[in-house]
Amino acid sequence: MSDIGAWVKRLFSKGGMIALAAAVMALGAIMAASGGSESSADRFRDREQKRLEELITGLDGVDGARVMISLESESVQTSSGFGFGSGAAESPAVKGVAAVCNGEGGDRLVLEISRMIAGLYGIGANKVCVIF
Repeated sequence: MSDIGAWVKRLFSKGGMIALAAAVMALGAIMAASGGSESSADRFRDREQKRLEELITGLDGVDGARVMISLESESVQTSSGFGFGSGAAESPAVKGVAAVCNGEGGDRLVLEISRMIAGLYGIGANKVCVIF
């Protein structure tokens, strides 16, 4: 028990606190440099891309889809868009969406998918590109 007491005294001494602060800062720098933490905007984009791919693929005439969502910035806005949340939720602003689809396609389907995406994310049709 006396060894633990001595260790605690050394830790809380001036030199021990400096060493502890340096170790915490070094650990933070290593984590930041490794890119180990994904931002909330990245998580939002990844989640929404997957959900939109599943939604588009579920339409008649579409055999598969790949989606890319571009975000305005890391900032958040209050939105009740496609986030599948309950009511208003904090989410990054969607700047544009591109969808590359496999299947029959056709002008009608391209228009329907474009309108759906524009409505879900509250963006203009000029910010949506759908390709078959």
